[in-house]
Amino acid sequence: MHAEGQVRYEPDGDQPRVVLAGAIDAACERAFDAAYADVTAAVPGDLTVDLSEVTFLGTHGLAFFIRLRNHLAPNGHRVILFKPSSDVMLTVHAAGLRKIFTVVEPEPPRAADPR
Repeated sequence: MHAEGQVRYEPDGDQPRVVLAGAIDAACERAFDAAYADVTAAVPGDLTVDLSEVTFLGTHGLAFFIRLRNHLAPNGHRVILFKPSSDVMLTVHAAGLRKIFTVVEPEPPRAADPR
């Protein structure tokens, strides 16, 4: 079972972000609308979408990413998908959307220090 989805906008100076967590699906629709309103009211710029805590990404989440991109891209700004899990990236790839977003992958685990 996946945790209930959460969507929130964080105006973080020069690099605002939207943070998603849990199961991102149709139940998040109102939260998507609220975050989108916050994004569109802010000064335009690149937007980071933090996916590091997402356990499931449904089509409603993908539609939200596209909606953000459609708002930002005409002014030359990007939607940056930050630390998506491999399952989230499978969904993005399967939808054919990988090429329209900048993705910052999680860092691979470092080998233990042999000291």
